[in-house]
Amino acid sequence: MCSTPGKVSYDSNVKHNSYIWNDYGDIQAMTYRELAEIKRRHLRYLDEGWLFILDDGVRAILCGDDSIFIKPEEVKRIFNLPTKEMDRRDTKT
Repeated sequence: MCSTPGKVSYDSNVKHNSYIWNDYGDIQAMTYRELAEIKRRHLRYLDEGWLFILDDGVRAILCGDDSIFIKPEEVKRIFNLPTKEMDRRDTKT
C-alpha cells in the first residue's frame, strides 16, 4: 500500500510487471519475492515508509520495526485525539 501522498512506481525484474501507486492508500498485490526484491533494490521504499506491507508477517520479516507507520483505518481516529494524546504510542482502543 502506498503510504505517501505522491506517486510511487516500481518495475519488477522478477515478474517483469510495472506497479504504480498514484496516491496514499493505493494497493497493489505482489508476491513475497517481489517485495523482497524491492527491499534489496530500493531500500528506501520500505525503510522510509513510501510503501507499507499490509501482511503483518511479511512486514515483520522485511521491515522490522514498523511503529512509524499508521494504517489507513487509524488515521481518522488519531487525528480526532486530543493534541496531548497524538504523540503517545499506547493510545489504541
